[in-house]
Amino acid sequence: LLVNTTAMNADITSITTPKLFLSLAPGSTNSLAIFGNGANAFPTLLQFFRSRTTGTAGDANAIVVSGDTITSIDFEGADGAVYQVAAQIKAVVDGTPGSADMPGRLDFYTTPDGSGTPVLNLQIKNTGQVLITALKTTGAATGKTVVCVDTATGQLYASTSGVACAN
Repeated sequence: LLVNTTAMNADITSITTPKLFLSLAPGSTNSLAIFGNGANAFPTLLQFFRSRTTGTAGDANAIVVSGDTITSIDFEGADGAVYQVAAQIKAVVDGTPGSADMPGRLDFYTTPDGSGTPVLNLQIKNTGQVLITALKTTGAATGKTVVCVDTATGQLYASTSGVACAN
């Protein structure tokens, strides 16, 4: 489904077979809104579903595995030639899923100035652990420092290992 208010003027060369493409008219504000009205407590939902189904017989709702990205929301801007990712939010399977069990995490990426590659800066793990990564690029001790929250005490501490927090 392609929806468009004027002639298609967007560069969609980086999109592989879109199922829905919405091109908004040029103007000061472009927006997409989802409204949910009703005299009840039901929320308005935007849902993303993911399985490892290949479309062959017998693999309907094939289970995802740890590390699979369920969805990625990419924020892209035109650099004059193509669209580049400025930031991303990813929902990732964070453990072994099973019946009525889907461990997940949220990963937040930003692209540093002078780069075309997004870098993981914030991660909320299935345990509730929050990892904040700061990349030091100058001085004697270059590398990653991760700000961690001790799950027992709730206190912040820095992990200079650059990969993970202790708990």
